[in-house]
Amino acid sequence: MEITSQTKITDIMNEYPALLDQLIQLEPKFGLIKTPFGKMAIRGKTLQDASDRYHVPMDKLMQMLQEQLDKLEKKA
Repeated sequence: MEITSQTKITDIMNEYPALLDQLIQLEPKFGLIKTPFGKMAIRGKTLQDASDRYHVPMDKLMQMLQEQLDKLEKKA
């Protein structure tokens, strides 16, 4: 799966369910996504939307995702 700023958050979470917990450890703001309201709010939202909403620079978010994906792929 290629991840870009326009990748939908739900697509990433469906493909890599463990990724959200790892992102929350790195950036607690993403914990809001695990709430019932947060789950509804992310439908159709992209990584760029999350970057804007949680005030996490896009380059930092992409770097965090890539590092965590690399770790997950090594475990598999």
